[in-house]
Amino acid sequence: MTIETYPDVLQILKEHKILLGDSLISRLVRKINGLKYWLKGEATFFSFFFNFFPTRFRPERFRSSVLALSNKVISDRIFQGKPANPLKLLNFFLDYNLKPEEKNWTLPLFLALREIKDIIVYDQYAAKDFIKDGDIVIDAGANIGVFSLWAAFLNPAGQIYAFEPSQENFSLLEKNILNNNLKNVFCQRLALGNQEGEAELLKASFSLDGLGSSCSLKNSHFADDKEYFYNSFETVPIISIDQFVLLHQLPRLDFIKIDTEGYEKQIIKGAYQTIKKFKPVIACSAYHFKNDKEDIPHLIKEIEPSYHYKLINRGELDLIFYPNKNN
Repeated sequence: MTIETYPDVLQILKEHKILLGDSLISRLVRKINGLKYWLKGEATFFSFFFNFFPTRFRPERFRSSVLALSNKVISDRIFQGKPANPLKLLNFFLDYNLKPEEKNWTLPLFLALREIKDIIVYDQYAAKDFIKDGDIVIDAGANIGVFSLWAAFLNPAGQIYAFEPSQENFSLLEKNILNNNLKNVFCQRLALGNQEGEAELLKASFSLDGLGSSCSLKNSHFADDKEYFYNSFETVPIISIDQFVLLHQLPRLDFIKIDTEGYEKQIIKGAYQTIKKFKPVIACSAYHFKNDKEDIPHLIKEIEPSYHYKLINRGELDLIFYPNKNN
């Protein structure tokens, strides 16, 4: 079976942009379709009823059934209720964490579509603006590899180092790179930070913000007071970007993408020498902690004052740092 027989996710996003969008009209379309399921007896009254409430006003015990109804609407409208794995993405295969035997199997599909929309369609990390063919790129928080595939598409002559510490996520990341025979993407089952050794990676039993398992390093404190969500852990190796660059004798570093569930500042601190020496473009998430929009620019400017930056919102808030290389 050739890749052309698999669903083309970018075409799906284009054809169903109202159904899959974030606008008020998009949400109403999904809610009205949920009403149809209730009228046909294929959804409970409570899942239909609370589907019309904002998330914060929905009783906890009904949230999963409401989410399942919304995902069923999307799955049935687009895929006629049949699992779609892998997806076709930029002429690559993309396998994701689909488990059709589970009741809410459509959730990973919905998350896959949303993640691809943000990373590629909206280009939330400004990769098209800054990545040039031949660049050396670090993908910190690679998850299952959507950004790494995007960087490889933009940069076929370059090198992409994809860091993902979670064993479950890393298995899918490695599978996606191997299945596409990408010789310029190097998967690293490592956490990045400002130390070398081992760290505890907290893991959620399910993900609401990613394609694989949602994970956070314990000493990031992002998971504090979220024990109900992050309910297991694994010990993972950790290294700094400075140490990695030295160990692999990288001649330069051109672009760093960082989205690591609250560990962004530690990674930047661990890249101090690399930032000073190579002045890479840095695309960094800015929404995990309340003060990220102020603290992260302050940290970068302390390391290298020549950086300019901008805050962009293309699905999620991200900071883009770009240097004046004449300095």
